[in-house]
Amino acid sequence: MKFNNKTEWAYNKFHPDKIVYIFADGIVEVTLEQFLKESPDRTKEDFYRLKAASDDAFHEWDKLDVTEARHSEPLDEADGQGKCSVKSPEDLIVERIDRLQHEAYLETLKPLAWKALDKLTAVQRRRYLLHFGEGLTTRRIAEIEGVRHQSVVESLQAADKKIKKIVGQG
Repeated sequence: MKFNNKTEWAYNKFHPDKIVYIFADGIVEVTLEQFLKESPDRTKEDFYRLKAASDDAFHEWDKLDVTEARHSEPLDEADGQGKCSVKSPEDLIVERIDRLQHEAYLETLKPLAWKALDKLTAVQRRRYLLHFGEGLTTRRIAEIEGVRHQSVVESLQAADKKIKKIVGQG
């Protein structure tokens, strides 16, 4: 298999001090310095955790693309076997509108999410992001931090309560 060096995963892999995003109209690179300047309450470790998470996500997407390509069939072969299905233009438009509306809705939630995260203590925020952002178990977080498992659980419950209160206020 030929390595595609134009994927987000490849760009990220070969730029260890940048998080790279590829868009149709160009490439956006976020450096450690930019990250720290724009997020003064964040640390170098936060940047590298985010970098590692983005590398993992981009790698997963890259693997899915390869898997999909290996399992794709030429349309002329698929059509003869009754496997070809084409959506109507109306269905495509409705799907696009739904996706755009969903994306717009998610954008409206971002300021509320940042407001909620800012109300958490540093410990709550770290544990919340490790648990819900990076998928670590409460036991693993307790092990990493050298604290009791119950402390992590209680911290996450308190964080969840604060977030629900803020989200409820809108």
